[in-house]
Amino acid sequence: GRELDDLKGRVELAVSAMSLKHLAWRNLQRYYDGVGQQEYLLAKVTDDRLKDDIVWTNFVRASLDQYTSVLVRGTPMPYVVAETEEQDDPAKRTTTWLQALNRHYNVPAQQRQCYEKGMVLGNGVLKVYWDKAVDDVAIRALDPRMVFVDPTAVRLADASFVALKNIYSPDLAELLYEDIKVDDAEEAGTVELANGDQDDAGGEKRIIIWEVYHKFGAKLFIYAGAQELYNEETPLNGRCPIHL
Repeated sequence: GRELDDLKGRVELAVSAMSLKHLAWRNLQRYYDGVGQQEYLLAKVTDDRLKDDIVWTNFVRASLDQYTSVLVRGTPMPYVVAETEEQDDPAKRTTTWLQALNRHYNVPAQQRQCYEKGMVLGNGVLKVYWDKAVDDVAIRALDPRMVFVDPTAVRLADASFVALKNIYSPDLAELLYEDIKVDDAEEAGTVELANGDQDDAGGEKRIIIWEVYHKFGAKLFIYAGAQELYNEETPLNGRCPIHL
């Protein structure tokens, strides 16, 4: 319909607007991984006979990994303070329960991935959502390259839309969306990883499902190719479920 065509056009513009940034992110990721550092150092050596004898150490990754660990350890854990002596035991039990829940949902590991991307690329993304595959709440660090924000916005709060690109196997897509026709969905093909390497999933088929929070987060439109899978108010009280 017209609404789908309009959203697809806006998403395509956002994807195009991010192309140069994605290239810069790839170079940053390669530098963090060490490949970019090695290429930079070898380019400085004019005598080819010396290139095989150069030994280098990736201090960048070691330093950022240490900083990331400090950030994760420094992130506050849930803690309930009693206001009266009678509330002391319930407060302690609630604190224990909340911290156990924090570990159950693997929050520290997801925070670490988010912080790492933030340190390397300048952008880290966390998503809180209901995961139908496990029938429970999920907290997951997203690949920033799969998040496309209204290119006219300066802040996330000012974005008229935020589009999330999801790449699923046909089986998972059918589990999440019962009415989907995977043969009619857009195929992901070979996917470029953060460092520029190519991932073809061993030749297995994968499809793209777009999740678009528009009207400043009030509406959620999910589509795969020309298929409308969901078009209702955003479940989370009109808020996009991501945190940058």
